[in-house]
Amino acid sequence: MTGFRIRSALLLALLFLSSTGKLFCQGPAITSLSPSSVSAGAPTFTLTVNGSGFASDAVVQWNGAAVITDFISATQLTATIPAIFVAVAGTVTVRVRSRGDTSNGSPFVISPPPAITSLNPSSATAGGAAFTLTVNGSNFITGAVVRWNTTALTTTFVGATQLTAAVPAALIAAQGSATVTVLSGGVTSSGLPFTINAPPPPAISSLSPNSAIAGGAAFTLTVNGSNFGSGAVVQWSGTALTTTVVSSTQLTAAVPAALIANPGAINVTVSSGSATSSPAQFTIAPGITSLNPNSATAGGGAFTLTVNGSGFSQGATIRWNGSALATVFVSGSQLTAAIAANLIASAGTVNVTVNSGGINSAVAAFSILNAPTVSSISPTSTTAGGSAFTLTVNGSGFTTGSVVKWNDTSLPTSLVNPNQLTASVAASLIATSGTAQVTVTSGGVTSDTPRPFTILPGPAITGLSPPSTTAGGAALTLTINGSGFSSDAVVQWNGSALSTTFVNANQLTAPVSAALIATAASVPVTVVAGGVTSNAVNFEVANGPALTSLSPANATAGASPFTLTLTGTGFNSSATVQWNGASLATTFVDAAHLTAAVPANLIASPTTAQITVIINGVSSNALNFVVSVISISSLSPANAPSSGQPFQLTVNGGGFSSNSVVQWNGTPLSTKFQSSSQLTADVPGNLSQSPGSAQISVVANGVTSNIVSFVLVYPLPAIAIGGLKATATPTEPLSPTLQLAGPAPSDLQGVLTLSFVPSAAGVPATYVDPALRFASGDTKFTFTIASGTTAPAAPIPNIQQGTVAGQITVTLTSLTTGNLSVLPASAVTASVAVPPIAPVIESCSVGAIANGAFSVQLNAYSTPRDLSLASYTFTAAPGAQIAVTTANGGQVTGATQISVPVTTQVSQWFAGSASQPNGSVFSLQAPFTLSGDASALQSVSVTLTNSIGASAPFSCTR
Repeated sequence: MTGFRIRSALLLALLFLSSTGKLFCQGPAITSLSPSSVSAGAPTFTLTVNGSGFASDAVVQWNGAAVITDFISATQLTATIPAIFVAVAGTVTVRVRSRGDTSNGSPFVISPPPAITSLNPSSATAGGAAFTLTVNGSNFITGAVVRWNTTALTTTFVGATQLTAAVPAALIAAQGSATVTVLSGGVTSSGLPFTINAPPPPAISSLSPNSAIAGGAAFTLTVNGSNFGSGAVVQWSGTALTTTVVSSTQLTAAVPAALIANPGAINVTVSSGSATSSPAQFTIAPGITSLNPNSATAGGGAFTLTVNGSGFSQGATIRWNGSALATVFVSGSQLTAAIAANLIASAGTVNVTVNSGGINSAVAAFSILNAPTVSSISPTSTTAGGSAFTLTVNGSGFTTGSVVKWNDTSLPTSLVNPNQLTASVAASLIATSGTAQVTVTSGGVTSDTPRPFTILPGPAITGLSPPSTTAGGAALTLTINGSGFSSDAVVQWNGSALSTTFVNANQLTAPVSAALIATAASVPVTVVAGGVTSNAVNFEVANGPALTSLSPANATAGASPFTLTLTGTGFNSSATVQWNGASLATTFVDAAHLTAAVPANLIASPTTAQITVIINGVSSNALNFVVSVISISSLSPANAPSSGQPFQLTVNGGGFSSNSVVQWNGTPLSTKFQSSSQLTADVPGNLSQSPGSAQISVVANGVTSNIVSFVLVYPLPAIAIGGLKATATPTEPLSPTLQLAGPAPSDLQGVLTLSFVPSAAGVPATYVDPALRFASGDTKFTFTIASGTTAPAAPIPNIQQGTVAGQITVTLTSLTTGNLSVLPASAVTASVAVPPIAPVIESCSVGAIANGAFSVQLNAYSTPRDLSLASYTFTAAPGAQIAVTTANGGQVTGATQISVPVTTQVSQWFAGSASQPNGSVFSLQAPFTLSGDASALQSVSVTLTNSIGASAPFSCTR
C-alpha cells in the first residue's frame, strides 16, 4: 500500500505559519480525473484523482458517498468505483474530503454503452489481402478497441460514431464468417457478422501465342485471365505444365517441343485451388517454310511443286487455292504434288496450304507471272571489236531462271527484279559489225518481240573543226568528223575524256575549256566508242602573239601614210594589227614579223596609240606609238649618277625649232637649239640629287613631244665577281663570290647568269655544256644585297662545271633597286677556263667470260672531245700463259699490251647531236677473245690517249 487507507474520522492537520504569524490549513483541490468517463454497465474500476492538498486521511466522495480511497501522495489519490455506481448513464460529481475540508467537485460522465450499426466492408474474399475495416455506431470513446471474434485489432478512434481497424490477411485466409464487436469504456457492444466468401473460379481471357507450327521448338505460353491464385497451374490437355504466377491476371508456362510435335487442337485450362477454368483452344498447325518453285510463267508447262515445312503426316495433302492435289508424302518436312499446265494458264497468285491431321497450315503464295516481255535494252549498240560488257534488259514477267538470249545463244543472266535482267555479253559476240536479236526465255516461254542490238564499225576521225587555236584563247566547241561513232562515244583530249555530244554516226561535238588551251601544244584527239579507240588527230594550240618592238615607234603629226613593222612572236596568217582597237590592213611576213598600213588620218593629230595584235581572239601586249608635232628619239646620256652635279643633256629627235624647250618632269631647262634634230639642255645639280626616273619632253609652239625616261641611278660602289679559280679536274665545283667595294646605299636585287664558249674542236659556237649549272639547278641565280652590306644575303651556290673544254663566264645581268635598274654601264663578269686535258677514266669493268669471249666496258671524258687510242694491258697469273685476240684478229700472249685505234669510233660519237647532252663523257666497249684457262687472266688495265696526251692507267674491276 502506497499510503494510508482511511476508515475512521482520524484527521491529520497540517499547520502552517504565515508571515503574519497566524496559523492556517490548505484545503484539498481536484485538477483531473482518470478516467473521466466510462460506459454505463462497465465493471468495477479504479479512479485516479489528481489535485493538491491531499492528506493521509483524504477520502474520495462519489456523489457524496465515500468510496474506498488509497493515499498516493499529497497530489494523487486512487479510489475503487463499484460496477453498481456506473450501471446507469449520467453525470456524477467527485469530491475529496481531507482534514475536515471538502474539495471542489469534478464531473465524471457515465456514457451510454457502445453500439455497432454497420461495417464497411462487411465481407471479403477468402485469400484476399489485408484491409482496413470501418466500424460505424455510437457511444465510442477514446481507447475503444474493435474485436474480430476474440482478437483485438489495432484500432484508430475517429470519433464517438466511428472507429477503424487493421484486418490482417491471415484473418480472411479461409472461407467463413467472423463476429465484430467494440470494447469501449470497459463495455463490449453487441456483434455484427463479417462474411469471408469463397474465391471465384479462374477464367482464361487469351493465350499468347495461341498457335504454333508442328515440330517447332519449345516456347513459353502466356495465359491471361482472372482469379489466378498463388498455386495456379496451367493444364495442357489435362497435363500440368511448369507454371509461374505473374499476377492474379497472368500466368506463364513452359511448353516443351514434344507437346507440339504433331498438328492438332489443344485445350488449355487453369487450375487454381479446387476450381478449374473453362478451356481455351491452342492450335498446332502444319507449317510451310518454302515452295520450290515459288513461281511459274503463265502458259508454261506442267511441273512438280515441292512444299517444305514441318508437321506433315502420312495423308497430308497440298491444296491449290483450296483444292486438294494428288500429294506424295516425302517426309515430315516435305511433300510434292504435280501441277498441271492448266493450273498456270493465267497470271495471278495462288494460295498454297497443307492440311495435315485435319488442320490447315498458313497460306504460302505461289506467283503465276505474265509471260516475259522486253520493253527496252541498254545499251542498244556498241562498237565492233570492243570489250565484253553488261547488257541491261527491261520489261516484265522476269523470274529466277529467266535467260537472256543473243540470237539463239543463252547469255549468263542475273535477275535484278521482275522488271529487269542483266546479262554478260562476251567480246566474241561483238567482234564484227552487224545486228543481234535480244529475247528473254522464262519458264519455258520466250518473249514475243525481239529487240535489235546494233554492232557498229569502229570509230575513225577524218578531221577536226577548228583544227587549231591560239594559246590563252577562250573556250571553244570542237567538232569531230569521222565514222563509226555511237551514242556512247567519248572524245578524249590527250587521253582525258571530254563531255561529248553525239550528233550522228559521223559527227561528235565536245566543249574544250580555256584551261586546256592555256599553253601552246600539239594535242592528240581520239574517240573511244564501245571500248574501241580511234586514230589520233592532233589539235594545234599555238603560242599567243607577243609584241617586242615597233618600227617606227613614232611619227610626226600630219605626216604621210606609212607602213608599220611589228616584231614579236606567235604571229600567223590570221593575225590582225589593231590601232587603238581598230583593225589595220595587215600583212603576215613570218612568225616574228607583221606589217600594217597606217593611213594618214590616224596620224593627223598628236596622240599616243595602243598597238596590239589579235589572233583567234587572243590579244598581245600593247606597245605605244607616239604621234607628235615634235618627237624625241634618244637621249645622251641615257642615264646618270644621282650625284647632285650639273650636266648637259643632249636630246635627239625631229621637228625641233629655235623656240623648242626641253622639259624635266615638266620643268623647263635652259635649252640650246642645235638643229631640227638635236637640242642640248643644262640640267642643274638640284635635279640630279635623288635617284629615280625623270620624264623628258620637248615643248614648242604649245605642242608637246613624246616623253622619254631619263634614269638617275645610285652612285654604287664598285662591284666584282670572284672565286672562279681553275680546278684540277673539270668536274670539281667552283665557289663564286660577289662583293661591293663599299656598303650598298639601298636594298639591291640582282641576277648572275652562267655562259659558256666552247674551245673543243667540232663543237658549235652556240653549244652550252648541259652539266654547267649552279647547285640550285639553273644557269641563273637571283640574289639580294641588303642596304648597308657588301655581299649577297645568302651565299651564291657552287657552280658545277661541264666536261667540255672552253670558257665559263659569270655575268651580272641584272641589278635593280625597287623598280630602277642600277646595272653598271661596264659589264661585270668573271671567267674560268675548262682546259683541254688528257682523258680521265671514271670507271672500268671486265664482263663475264663465256666460251672465251668477253668485253671491257669503260666510262671516261675527254675535254677536247677527241680520242685516238685505247690501250689494254692483260696480265696472267704467275706461271700461267694466256692468249687474247682482238676483234680485228690481233693476238697477244702473256702480260702484253693491246692498242686499239678508236679515233673513228669516238669521232663519229662526238660529231653527232646525240652526244652533246653528255658533254665530253663517253662509254667505250671493246670485245676480246681469250684462249686457254679463263681463270688465268689476273688483271686488265686501260690507258686512253687524246690530242693532249695519255690518261693514267686505270685498273678494271672483274
